[in-house]
Amino acid sequence: MNYIDIIEQRQQKKRKILVEQTDVLLEPLKTALEQASHKVQVLFAFRCVESLKEVLDDFHTDHGLLKRALENGRRWARGEIKMTLVRPDILAIHQLAKETTSPILTAYLHAYAQGLSVIHTPKHALGLPIYELTGLILQQPNNLSLLEEKVRTYLHLLNEAKAQPFTGTWAKFIQG
Repeated sequence: MNYIDIIEQRQQKKRKILVEQTDVLLEPLKTALEQASHKVQVLFAFRCVESLKEVLDDFHTDHGLLKRALENGRRWARGEIKMTLVRPDILAIHQLAKETTSPILTAYLHAYAQGLSVIHTPKHALGLPIYELTGLILQQPNNLSLLEEKVRTYLHLLNEAKAQPFTGTWAKFIQG
């Protein structure tokens, strides 16, 4: 059974998340993320969130919330503010995702919030691609080459984050 068939089965089962962390498609990214430091994962997540924000601009979402969450996420990663100031915005983005009637927008909003949650723990690093790829599948069904290209883009962004590390101040809890 090919990957498109697997996705179609998941859709028939009415699953909201169409990509799993155990999918062959994600293996190289999962391995690379597991080998990356928390700092590199945060930089990767910021690059992905910035790109995703451009996609979300096409939807009529709360741009103020998204922008504020990203700006505060950066401040949190630098140790300038505590999680308590960012967490409500991340949770509000997840709530907005639950309230929308568009499954595509739902997936992209969850991806955005997952990306910002990488600051808290690297366990969220794969959440962003899982949700964003789900959104892409819903937007352009049966387009395996698009999904493969997106995974290559993730790997490129991760490699950029490794090659061009942030030299500023980091919060003490962000290791590596």
